[in-house]
Amino acid sequence: MRIRPRWTPLIELIIIVVDYLIEKSKKRRKTNDNGRITKRADKAQALRCIKLKDGSLLVESQDGKILYPVSVNGTISCTCADFQRNSKTDQSFRCKHILSAMECDDPEYAETAEKRKARINPESLRTFKGESSCFTTGS
Repeated sequence: MRIRPRWTPLIELIIIVVDYLIEKSKKRRKTNDNGRITKRADKAQALRCIKLKDGSLLVESQDGKILYPVSVNGTISCTCADFQRNSKTDQSFRCKHILSAMECDDPEYAETAEKRKARINPESLRTFKGESSCFTTGS
């Protein structure tokens, strides 16, 4: 006859509690994910899609400062940080730019995408050791 140690019931209780907390966390995460997807889809509706002459698709950022190259035919990809970060752990992740590209029925058309020169605020210019420099706050 084998004698059970006195702490065995405590270990069993800990296992039950841990299992319960894991299940509760999974349910909460699933609810939060649905909310995040809905929020991203709502934001995606306001983004501008631009189709270039070569067939590539660009989607504008929310603030309108960046155009992200997006691929929705074949391999789905976007160059935004959100997609780069989250697609590593979740292969089905879709950022708002991809959602916008997938829902875009009537994109704007353009020959090419031109890079604009950065505008420098004259108030940001300072002279430091005889050299002109531009100091920004990162905005």
